[in-house]
Amino acid sequence: MKDKVPISGRVKVEITRADGTVDHIPEHSNDIENSLKAMITDSLQAAQTFGISQTALFDGSYFSSVPNGQSGIVVHTNSNDYETECTETTSGLTAYQYQYIGIVRASNQKVLTGAKLGYNWSTSSFTTLHATDSFSTTLEDGDQLTITWTITLADA
Repeated sequence: MKDKVPISGRVKVEITRADGTVDHIPEHSNDIENSLKAMITDSLQAAQTFGISQTALFDGSYFSSVPNGQSGIVVHTNSNDYETECTETTSGLTAYQYQYIGIVRASNQKVLTGAKLGYNWSTSSFTTLHATDSFSTTLEDGDQLTITWTITLADA
């Protein structure tokens, strides 16, 4: 029996520019929030999705305001949060992983400062914040940002 179950998060960002070129922010570790750790401690009833897919996933792809009561990936600027078109995937993952992909397309310039993954958006934050990532990138009209977020529970 294991006495530790570490939680780790990895995130990668891809920007498809309007001219067809692709920029990458390399895959890297990110912080796992205490609210996710508490949720896992309290209940693992939603095994692979850790609660996120118990609500509707975000479905806005053009920097839409974040709707209450939905879950997934949110990107943000210094002053605003925006939903992404979010999907869940289990392809190629273990039973102790979950992965969400968020896509957002720019119709004008946006300077992004990071992203959040979580469950149940309410007014200006998630009820349960799973993970956060800070990055800085500028999207121009026609650019597309794709975020692939994988959370893993692994034996110590």
